[in-house]
Amino acid sequence: MRSYLRLLYISIPMTISHRGRLRKRQEHFMGRLPIWFILGMLSVFSIGTPVFAQDATLSIGSGAGTPGSTFTVPISLDNSVAVQGIQFTITDERNVVDVESLAETTRLTSIGGFSITSNSVSPIRTIVVIFKIGSTPIPSGTGSIAEVALRVRNGVFNGTYPIKLTGVVLSDPNANTISFSTVDGTITVTGGQELDTTPPAVPINLNTSIGDRRIDLTWSSNTEADLDYYIVYRSTFDGFPAAAGDSITRVNPPVNSYRDVNLTNNLTYYYRLAAVDKSGNRSAASSQVIGTPVDLTPPKAPFNPTTTDGDGQVIIRWEPNKAPDLSHYIILRRLKIGAIPDSVGRINAPGVQYTDASVINGTTYFYQVVAVDIRGNKSNPSVLRKAVPTATADTVHPIVPTGLTAAGGDGVVRLKWTRNPENDLAGYIVFRKTGAAAADSISEAPHFANEYIDHNVTNGVNYTYHLVAFDFSGNRSGVSDQASAIPDVVPTLKGIFPPVGPVTGGTPVLIAGNNFTDGATVTIGGVSADSVKFLSSEQISARTPPGMRGYRNVIVTNPSGLVAAVPRGFLYIKIDSVTVVVTVTSNVNGQTRTDTLHQATVPEGLPFITPPQINAPIAGLQPLFNALAGMALEIPRGAVTEHMTIRLDIRNVTIRNDSTLFAPVQGKPSFFFVRPTVIIKEVEQSNFTFSSLAALHMTLRLHAFGKIMQYSGVDTTANDTLAFAYATDSGLTQEGMISRNRFNERLMIASLSTLGDLAGVRRRDLNINTAPPAFVSGPFAMPGDTALLITWRTDKLSTGKVEYGTSENALNASVEDTNFVIGHAIKIGGLQKETRYFYRALATDGDGQTTISPTRATKTITRP
Repeated sequence: MRSYLRLLYISIPMTISHRGRLRKRQEHFMGRLPIWFILGMLSVFSIGTPVFAQDATLSIGSGAGTPGSTFTVPISLDNSVAVQGIQFTITDERNVVDVESLAETTRLTSIGGFSITSNSVSPIRTIVVIFKIGSTPIPSGTGSIAEVALRVRNGVFNGTYPIKLTGVVLSDPNANTISFSTVDGTITVTGGQELDTTPPAVPINLNTSIGDRRIDLTWSSNTEADLDYYIVYRSTFDGFPAAAGDSITRVNPPVNSYRDVNLTNNLTYYYRLAAVDKSGNRSAASSQVIGTPVDLTPPKAPFNPTTTDGDGQVIIRWEPNKAPDLSHYIILRRLKIGAIPDSVGRINAPGVQYTDASVINGTTYFYQVVAVDIRGNKSNPSVLRKAVPTATADTVHPIVPTGLTAAGGDGVVRLKWTRNPENDLAGYIVFRKTGAAAADSISEAPHFANEYIDHNVTNGVNYTYHLVAFDFSGNRSGVSDQASAIPDVVPTLKGIFPPVGPVTGGTPVLIAGNNFTDGATVTIGGVSADSVKFLSSEQISARTPPGMRGYRNVIVTNPSGLVAAVPRGFLYIKIDSVTVVVTVTSNVNGQTRTDTLHQATVPEGLPFITPPQINAPIAGLQPLFNALAGMALEIPRGAVTEHMTIRLDIRNVTIRNDSTLFAPVQGKPSFFFVRPTVIIKEVEQSNFTFSSLAALHMTLRLHAFGKIMQYSGVDTTANDTLAFAYATDSGLTQEGMISRNRFNERLMIASLSTLGDLAGVRRRDLNINTAPPAFVSGPFAMPGDTALLITWRTDKLSTGKVEYGTSENALNASVEDTNFVIGHAIKIGGLQKETRYFYRALATDGDGQTTISPTRATKTITRP
């Protein structure tokens, strides 16, 4: 250990500080070594496992002065363990003072052998190292170990500034790191300049000029002498506040321009500008300006053009340009090199050949091809190609193309055919017509092609196509067979209800989806469904055909030939059936009468649901019939006996003053009274108990509960809303009820104004929401290329409506949903791509109260 220290001392120059002054040798190697490096080398020779010491506090004192004056502050150490070496950085973040000198205090000089070095690594940071070469460390204790002389810089403003100790490392005699805390000080400056608090003027004349994926900003220069820089703010939202998160760059004067690059073409950007002086005062943000970069990059020149001489024609071919935004090609022709070319033809992409029939045999022509994108950017011309049309004796026509088919898609029609076998085949001419109009040629396909995609079509229009083949001599084939297709939006299927039915077929089903068109057909398991009826673009009704047991695919085919499918969407089952009859026994003006609501045969294990709307024979019964609409009986599997009939008799309904009052049953409040009867082989089973699981389990569900709530004004957000309730001979039954005594507290069904007071239920027990509907969230917009989906939620059942338009002050169009719901979703179709739309949502409750959301903006997109 001693020999190592002697070697270290000889080979490393060191500076020794005497009390009261510091000899600065910043170029010395020792002053540049971090303390953890020196102590780490010493730890190589230490014996035993390092132990991390604890509890030391290093602090720097506070001081005060005027600009140009010098004062000292102490560096103090409060340590509970011996300290061998110290490193720290004096950090003056505001650049207020310079470190003039460092000097030991008596706490170090009394020990002796310590070295103090300093190294100013920046105007605001000075690294200090205190290290002992010897065996005696700084013992535990408290007090100053050094004095730092600080000089206040000239031009500093009055105020109190922090001075900190950072980068602190403490080590004990065994080179172990000591845990520590630090205490910072302050510097108070008086007699200097007062701080400038006046911000610069707001920048003016901010302007934009657009380019390809860039926007150039220019503005008038501010005139303040203490101007430091400008802040450029950017957003894609109109009216943005120019917050810190919107800042994209700083610009130093006298520069008064900025180029914003790597932007997205066709996206609108908004900019604002602020000025900041050298005291950190920032002006308000300038007025907003906008810019939309556009594509100015031309496509590449067409590659490898070739010409083929023919009789009175020249065929020009080239390699396809792979630019995604390519629109068409222009064919240039001249009679000699150097002459100004003429445009002799145009071919829409993806066509890659052109036949110039306006030539004279024996004349020399020079051709070039230019590519043009959808924004009109033109490529450089291709290389020149020479051609001399010559008369030939080839008069053999190509054979007529065969196998032509056409299939419509969303905005496209795809043609396919069998490729011709001729060696001199030049290509195919594609003809198209609509209705009884004559067919026009719309494009040419090269000889190696056997398909063509027509993008220039309108959805819903029936297009008819045929082909003509031609060879290099200009001989044309006869006209091919015709093929027709209707481009249309691709339909989608959401599901089929009910998704299960008997193998005998005949189950009425409702098919839900999108983009259905009138005339669509339905197949289930490959067999056409019966009674198919187009209800809307989102619904089709039908009856299932007979089928085999198991899951079967459901397919809807639009007249355009486009299909939508739900794999394994319907389940055929072989089951017995039950006849269900629902009647209502009522007392009208003292006379008892019985009315049949519905009668149907339903399969075992499946629910029987009454029609959603039943017209009551007596006006006063209509509220009750509305409540019974959607009622379901669930017949469990295994509980069916052959020729079983269940008669559900709804009793104790009294008509009084044109309103329905639900009378009590056996002294207990009830919604209505249910009396079920089972008939087997036309014999009523008087002892057939419904409590026996072996016989029958019946559950009455009120699916119309939401509709009752809708017209009643009952607060559907309350936690105690009763889902359904019914009474049987054995007493009141309610799913989820734990006590009949709480029935009066929990029953919140029907309307006091429409159905009358419920027996045993006081008005104060009902939570009536009479306020207009409120927006819980939204409205939000999900943009598509030609459609928007607007969603929001309200705090009560309400209808929905969206008003929209391309101007915030002219929301002239609207789409409405008359269903009463809480979660709203309305689709707006038929919009323009890349267009900004403004919209707002309207919610109307059952009382006609309407709430309107703020107007918001969104933009349609272009899908890849």
